[in-house]
Amino acid sequence: MEEISKALFSITCYICFFFSISGSETVNICCQVPVDLVVDHSVQVDVARSENAVQANMELEFQRNKERFYFLKWGSTAFRNMLVVPPGSGIVHQ
Repeated sequence: MEEISKALFSITCYICFFFSISGSETVNICCQVPVDLVVDHSVQVDVARSENAVQANMELEFQRNKERFYFLKWGSTAFRNMLVVPPGSGIVHQ
């Protein structure tokens, strides 16, 4: 996940930079094709054998990856035609 976040951040910075030096508004950036970015969960179990294990593990994951998830949330609101599906949203098979 870290590599994906860094790559998305770098791409976003380059796009915004080139838009700004060309005199265009960065708010005009949008995906030409709708994009769904499915964010998988990390495979780390801190809590087991309790009724709230799933919830507790999800909370720990969001705490550990807070910056990445904030960035992805920003990306989902900054660009039209981009949907970010966060971990914990259900099972997605691709």
